[in-house]
Amino acid sequence: MSGPHWVRTADSYSISMAITWKTREVRRLNDLHFFNSMLRSIGLPQRPPGTQPVRDALKLAFYRTVVTAIKPLRTSMTMRRILRRIALGKRANYYLKGA
Repeated sequence: MSGPHWVRTADSYSISMAITWKTREVRRLNDLHFFNSMLRSIGLPQRPPGTQPVRDALKLAFYRTVVTAIKPLRTSMTMRRILRRIALGKRANYYLKGA
C-alpha cells in the first residue's frame, strides 16, 4: 500500500492514478476491525480477528445485517446524523456543525 507522496518531474507534467482493490477477505477484515472498535468503545474488550473464528462469523453476520437494514435510512442527512451519533458517539458529527 502506498501513502501520500510527492514526485518531482523536470519541466513536464505528470499524471498518476491510484487504484484500490479490496478482496472479499480484506472487506471482511475491515468490517470486523470496525465492529470490534465500536464494541470496544462501549467497554466490551475484543480479540483480534482470526483468534475466535466462530465469534468473528457471528459478529460479521450481525454487523452486516444491521448495516443493510440502516442503509436506506442514510439517504436523509438528519437520519445520517442520528445514526452516526448512535454508532460513533456524541462527537461523531463534529464536521457537520457548519453544514
